[in-house]
Amino acid sequence: MNTLLEATTTRTNPGIDPSLHIWGWEIVVYLFLGGLVAGIFVLAAALELKSGEKPRGPALRLMPFAALALISLGMGALWLDLAHRLWAWRFYLFFHATSPMSWGAWILVLIYPVGLLLGLGSMDDGQRAWLRGKTPGALEGLLEKLFGWADGARRGILVTSIAMGVALGIYTGLLLGTMPSRILWNSAVLGPLFLASGISTGAALLLLLPLEESERKTLVSWDAIAIVAELVLIALMLLGFATSGDVGQWAASQFLGGPYTAVFFSCVVVLGLLVPLLLEVVEAKRHLPFATILPVLILTGASPSAGSSSRRASTPPSASSPDEVNEMQPPVERPFWNPYVAGFVLGLVLLTSFLVMGFGLGSSSAATRLAVGTAHLIAPKATEANAYFSQYVGPGKKILEDWLVFEVLGIFLGGLVGAYSAGRLKSEVIRGEGVSKGHRIAMAVVGGILMGFAARLARGCTSGQALTGGAILSLGSWIFMMCVFAGGYLVAPFVKRDWR
Repeated sequence: MNTLLEATTTRTNPGIDPSLHIWGWEIVVYLFLGGLVAGIFVLAAALELKSGEKPRGPALRLMPFAALALISLGMGALWLDLAHRLWAWRFYLFFHATSPMSWGAWILVLIYPVGLLLGLGSMDDGQRAWLRGKTPGALEGLLEKLFGWADGARRGILVTSIAMGVALGIYTGLLLGTMPSRILWNSAVLGPLFLASGISTGAALLLLLPLEESERKTLVSWDAIAIVAELVLIALMLLGFATSGDVGQWAASQFLGGPYTAVFFSCVVVLGLLVPLLLEVVEAKRHLPFATILPVLILTGASPSAGSSSRRASTPPSASSPDEVNEMQPPVERPFWNPYVAGFVLGLVLLTSFLVMGFGLGSSSAATRLAVGTAHLIAPKATEANAYFSQYVGPGKKILEDWLVFEVLGIFLGGLVGAYSAGRLKSEVIRGEGVSKGHRIAMAVVGGILMGFAARLARGCTSGQALTGGAILSLGSWIFMMCVFAGGYLVAPFVKRDWR
């Protein structure tokens, strides 16, 4: 008698099984667009339910159709990832209630009729007239029926849209969370985390549109709630990993001191969550103008090259109460900090850096790494052959994986948040009355080059040598500080016209 044996394995190591499929850009595109569309569905419908009226802005009224276009792009990317693309239709021959994959396949189809009705019901008379003019005669009757359904069952459609958005946002996380082979994703928290992230991303995209003031304020407050939820869920996920077995503890170690620590906490937690949340809180408390860098940071998750801030063009409130009039006035610039207080706080930061990181502060090394990395991209062989540059680049070396790089990135963002909260975030060239902008910028560039070259000769700048070296009573650092002050006083008379 023959016995049939079934072998089940969760091993997905491409080094052991080279034939196993590794997800590429297609899955990344789908995950981003799927979460974005889920957030748009939830927020667009919730805004209308809250206000009791259709969206006022033309862009917001058409967002359901834009969401359908985006999810189509995401599904196209998902289809490209399939090994047997022509068999995709087989997903719709059955439905398994216990399978997240089956739920996802049907959700991606049902999202289209719900989104269509949501969009048709949001259109104003002018947009509907334009659509009627573009519709072939044979389909005019069907279009009118759709308009009737979209208007007659409006509240039901809005509630269904929220439900579909929640389902679309949460099912992927549930699917990935059930995969024990994907250790870093094997968490029940992943589903709600995907949903919160999608809502925050959707809010960020909507905030880039020209909105009514009330709509913008509502979205900002909802986005803040979603960001807080993300932070709590991330903490719960890491806590769950850290308090589980060996596999979970290994997963936690990848984010808590492992190879993903710097990128995850600096780019995702700090830039993508904490900085936008802080900007939203400061904006609400001080009635500051809206900054476009807030949604850009969230959408990019967050790229340090995100754009500059500017006031959002929105329709002013029709009311003229004292509070609303006050909110429309430009913010008053706050005075600079007392330099002695600022110096004391900087000393505490330096002490914290020693205690937490085991290192002091610095900055010029980050600029060096960025410059060497750029040179290596352009001329890798020549850069590696250079005696000085070779200590940064070469086989097995990752030039940007250094804590100083992320510290300098934090300095930039801290300055951005500080200037914004003090009402001083603006573009200007500070110069003397008789000095042109070009001359002042040229002098700054020349001075920066000399300072960077000197910092490499001195093996540190005013932060690495003066602050860190001075704090540990290094003789060379104290000599460096004295030379910096002496040089500054000697050169100041020759360049004071650039400032006065």
